[in-house]
Amino acid sequence: MALKKKSGKGSGPEEKKPKKKTAGKKTGAKRSHNAAGLSGSSDARSESKSESGNVKLKPGKTGKAGEAYEHVNDLSELGPDGRIDESAWIHPRASVIGNVVLGPDCSIWPSSVLRGDLGHITLGKAVNIQDGSVIHCDSGGKVIIGDYTLVGHRAMLHGCTVGRGALIGIDCVVLDGAEIGDGAMITAGCMIRGGMKIPARSMVVQKGGELKVYPNKARTRMTLAGSLEYVELARRWKRREFSPLTESEENELFERAGIILKEMFSE
Repeated sequence: MALKKKSGKGSGPEEKKPKKKTAGKKTGAKRSHNAAGLSGSSDARSESKSESGNVKLKPGKTGKAGEAYEHVNDLSELGPDGRIDESAWIHPRASVIGNVVLGPDCSIWPSSVLRGDLGHITLGKAVNIQDGSVIHCDSGGKVIIGDYTLVGHRAMLHGCTVGRGALIGIDCVVLDGAEIGDGAMITAGCMIRGGMKIPARSMVVQKGGELKVYPNKARTRMTLAGSLEYVELARRWKRREFSPLTESEENELFERAGIILKEMFSE
């Protein structure tokens, strides 16, 4: 109202004219109906999704990998081979760029960057990429991360392959051509150099400038429980629920992790 009063004298009649014009425009937008027959502009609907914590998905071109999206959130844009499962969740302050595929129940947390502009990045089911982590590859390269893998805060994965149910700890670096086996545990601060192969269910510890690999010492069930916890955390975030898990909820996740562990290594 203050701006309208500044328009000059006779603001009364002058204000009514633009009100009629803008009202006509707004009425036209509001009378547009969606497939469900609900009125309201598409902009208003997308804003409400953003406020609820859900990622805004706008259908884009269909690429070789399936349905893609032009925009995932304000910081993201997918390439022709990128796709996001409808159950995956991306924090509004994370960036997913280029040819990135996110499987069911994946979660991408604040300040993380998945950049598949030069190559391809593929995440399996229930993978979580925690705050500040970076995933990238060189031209024509790829990063593959298996189901139920947990990538800790500020990790860096470049042109590597990570198996199912693995843990990449806080501040770890995994370089080109490295392979992390199923259920392996890479503890905080480890540098996995290019081409290294870490056996399944091994625990890796950085001691000084040397890596120590302990076969069959990984606590894979804990990793799986952590991945399931992040699936639940993403669901809570959408509902704006910020509270710790109860003891019974934690026990339930641990039981489910045991079932997944048996299925994963029954081979």
